Amino acid sequence: MYHVRRRNASRAFQSAQNKLRRLWSSPLFSVFSVLSLCPLNPAKALTQRAQRKEQKSGEFGGRPGSFAERLNWDTNSGVMDATEREILAAFDRPGPRVRALADFGEHFGVKDCLQQLVERGWLRRGDAPDTFVRTEDGRLQLASPRDATIYSRPGCHLCEEAKALIAPLLKSVGARLTEINIDEDPELRARYDYDVPIIFLGARKVAKHRVDVVQFRRQLREASTTSE
Repeated sequence: MYHVRRRNASRAFQSAQNKLRRLWSSPLFSVFSVLSLCPLNPAKALTQRAQRKEQKSGEFGGRPGSFAERLNWDTNSGVMDATEREILAAFDRPGPRVRALADFGEHFGVKDCLQQLVERGWLRRGDAPDTFVRTEDGRLQLASPRDATIYSRPGCHLCEEAKALIAPLLKSVGARLTEINIDEDPELRARYDYDVPIIFLGARKVAKHRVDVVQFRRQLREASTTSE
């Protein structure tokens, strides 16, 4: 009796295996397998992704499409968004060099943005509470890639020589030249005291002490291509 039951169980098991093999080899089973890996409702899946994104931005106190959400940027990347550019450009308007918090409006998150710009070194805090001054590094962030800045000081013959070499090249491509006297800014004097002239194209340093005209012409050509 025991052997009969064992043989029946073995036959039932083999029969189940055969049915399963036939099911696996069925094209219909393959279709269902693929469909099971896909979202049943793409719109619902998209909504879920949007919800996850919203939750992630909410961790920083932001709202979808809000001022604060636009402040999300990678501190190490150096990439500036439109809001940061707008704040830095505010210092070019007529008026004092020192700007108060109220000058930037009452947008949600503006204080966080100002703090981030301070941490980047593009702004520094003024002497009075909630006041800010744009640094020279902050000014450079707004410069066109082909616009030149030369850091010099009065009586520097190397500075005059460098200006005479680069001015015609800049004029040929319609680029501007800004000259900064480092003796008027203690921070710049400490940074470049023994290195003038220093020449930047946009926010990139391209020369120090003396100018290689061939190299500068190539750098200017590359910068002009970037700005187009």
